[in-house]
Amino acid sequence: MRRLSHPDSGWAECPRCRHRLLRWRAYRPSQERPWLDWDEDRWLVPVPLVGLGLTLLLVTQVPLLLTVLGGSRGRLLGLTVGGLGFLWAVGIAAARHRWRLNRRRVLTENLRPDDWVCPSCLHSVAV
Repeated sequence: MRRLSHPDSGWAECPRCRHRLLRWRAYRPSQERPWLDWDEDRWLVPVPLVGLGLTLLLVTQVPLLLTVLGGSRGRLLGLTVGGLGFLWAVGIAAARHRWRLNRRRVLTENLRPDDWVCPSCLHSVAV
Protein backbone atom coordinates (compact mmCIF):
# COMPACT_ATOMS: atom_id res chain seq x y z
CA MET A 1 0.00 0.00 0.00
CA ARG A 2 1.32 3.42 -0.90
CA ARG A 3 0.56 6.60 0.98
CA LEU A 4 1.57 10.15 0.52
CA SER A 5 4.06 11.46 3.02
CA HIS A 6 1.63 13.86 4.69
CA PRO A 7 -0.51 12.00 7.30
CA ASP A 8 -3.63 14.10 6.62
CA SER A 9 -3.57 13.60 2.87
CA GLY A 10 -6.81 12.30 1.41
CA TRP A 11 -5.21 9.57 -0.68
CA ALA A 12 -4.07 6.01 -0.08
CA GLU A 13 -4.43 2.71 -1.92
CA CYS A 14 -6.50 -0.27 -0.73
CA PRO A 15 -4.37 -3.41 -0.28
CA ARG A 16 -7.25 -5.64 -1.46
CA CYS A 17 -8.74 -3.96 -4.52
CA ARG A 18 -6.34 -1.04 -5.25
CA HIS A 19 -9.11 1.57 -5.04
CA ARG A 20 -8.54 4.91 -3.36
CA LEU A 21 -8.95 4.86 0.42
CA LEU A 22 -10.81 7.63 2.21
CA ARG A 23 -10.76 8.80 5.78
CA TRP A 24 -13.66 7.34 7.78
CA ARG A 25 -14.85 10.82 8.77
CA ALA A 26 -15.27 11.69 5.06
CA TYR A 27 -16.95 8.42 4.04
CA ARG A 28 -19.24 7.87 7.05
CA PRO A 29 -21.97 10.44 6.11
CA SER A 30 -22.56 8.81 2.69
CA GLN A 31 -25.45 6.38 2.33
CA GLU A 32 -25.29 2.86 0.94
CA ARG A 33 -27.35 2.23 -2.17
CA PRO A 34 -28.03 -1.17 -3.73
CA TRP A 35 -26.32 -1.67 -7.08
CA LEU A 36 -25.92 -4.49 -9.58
CA ASP A 37 -22.38 -5.72 -10.21
CA TRP A 38 -21.68 -7.38 -13.56
CA ASP A 39 -17.87 -7.50 -13.18
CA GLU A 40 -16.92 -11.16 -13.74
CA ASP A 41 -13.43 -10.66 -12.29
CA ARG A 42 -14.83 -9.99 -8.81
CA TRP A 43 -16.86 -13.21 -8.53
CA LEU A 44 -15.77 -16.11 -6.37
CA VAL A 45 -15.79 -19.45 -8.20
CA PRO A 46 -18.74 -21.23 -6.46
CA VAL A 47 -21.21 -18.35 -6.76
CA PRO A 48 -21.55 -18.19 -10.57
CA LEU A 49 -21.43 -21.99 -10.86
CA VAL A 50 -24.36 -22.39 -8.46
CA GLY A 51 -26.25 -19.65 -10.28
CA LEU A 52 -25.43 -21.16 -13.65
CA GLY A 53 -26.55 -24.60 -12.49
CA LEU A 54 -29.84 -23.30 -11.09
CA THR A 55 -30.45 -21.21 -14.19
CA LEU A 56 -29.82 -24.17 -16.51
CA LEU A 57 -32.09 -26.38 -14.43
CA LEU A 58 -34.89 -23.84 -14.46
CA VAL A 59 -34.40 -22.95 -18.14
CA THR A 60 -34.70 -26.58 -19.18
CA GLN A 61 -37.58 -27.54 -16.87
CA VAL A 62 -39.86 -24.48 -16.65
CA PRO A 63 -40.54 -24.13 -20.41
CA LEU A 64 -41.27 -27.86 -20.62
CA LEU A 65 -43.74 -27.58 -17.76
CA LEU A 66 -45.34 -24.48 -19.27
CA THR A 67 -45.58 -26.17 -22.68
CA VAL A 68 -47.39 -29.11 -21.12
CA LEU A 69 -49.78 -26.64 -19.49
CA GLY A 70 -50.17 -24.83 -22.84
CA GLY A 71 -48.19 -22.07 -24.51
CA SER A 72 -45.41 -21.32 -27.00
CA ARG A 73 -42.10 -22.94 -26.05
CA GLY A 74 -39.79 -20.45 -27.81
CA ARG A 75 -41.34 -17.34 -26.32
CA LEU A 76 -41.52 -18.92 -22.86
CA LEU A 77 -37.85 -19.92 -23.06
CA GLY A 78 -36.83 -16.32 -23.82
CA LEU A 79 -38.97 -14.92 -21.03
CA THR A 80 -37.66 -17.53 -18.60
CA VAL A 81 -34.00 -16.81 -19.38
CA GLY A 82 -34.50 -13.05 -19.14
CA GLY A 83 -36.51 -13.26 -15.96
CA LEU A 84 -34.10 -15.63 -14.23
CA GLY A 85 -31.11 -13.48 -15.14
CA PHE A 86 -32.82 -10.43 -13.72
CA LEU A 87 -33.89 -12.25 -10.54
CA TRP A 88 -30.37 -13.61 -10.05
CA ALA A 89 -28.85 -10.11 -10.41
CA VAL A 90 -31.40 -8.60 -8.01
CA GLY A 91 -30.79 -11.37 -5.46
CA ILE A 92 -27.03 -10.83 -5.56
CA ALA A 93 -27.51 -7.05 -5.27
CA ALA A 94 -29.81 -7.48 -2.25
CA ALA A 95 -27.34 -9.82 -0.52
CA ARG A 96 -24.43 -7.46 -1.21
CA HIS A 97 -26.44 -4.46 0.03
CA ARG A 98 -27.31 -6.27 3.28
CA TRP A 99 -23.65 -7.28 3.76
CA ARG A 100 -22.45 -3.70 3.18
CA LEU A 101 -24.99 -2.31 5.68
CA ASN A 102 -23.85 -4.83 8.31
CA ARG A 103 -20.18 -4.09 7.55
CA ARG A 104 -20.77 -0.34 7.90
CA ARG A 105 -22.46 -0.92 11.26
CA VAL A 106 -19.38 -2.84 12.45
CA LEU A 107 -17.06 -0.14 11.09
CA THR A 108 -19.09 2.55 12.85
CA GLU A 109 -18.55 0.78 16.16
CA ASN A 110 -14.84 0.09 15.67
CA LEU A 111 -13.25 2.86 13.57
CA ARG A 112 -11.92 6.24 14.61
CA PRO A 113 -12.42 9.30 12.36
CA ASP A 114 -8.79 9.25 11.13
CA ASP A 115 -8.81 5.58 10.05
CA TRP A 116 -8.83 4.67 6.37
CA VAL A 117 -11.69 2.84 4.64
CA CYS A 118 -12.15 1.64 1.06
CA PRO A 119 -15.53 2.67 -0.40
CA SER A 120 -15.44 -0.23 -2.87
CA CYS A 121 -14.78 -3.26 -0.64
CA LEU A 122 -15.15 -1.61 2.84
CA HIS A 123 -11.69 -2.77 3.90
CA SER A 124 -10.42 -0.67 6.80
CA VAL A 125 -6.88 0.29 7.76
CA ALA A 126 -6.17 1.71 11.20
CA VAL A 127 -3.93 4.76 11.52
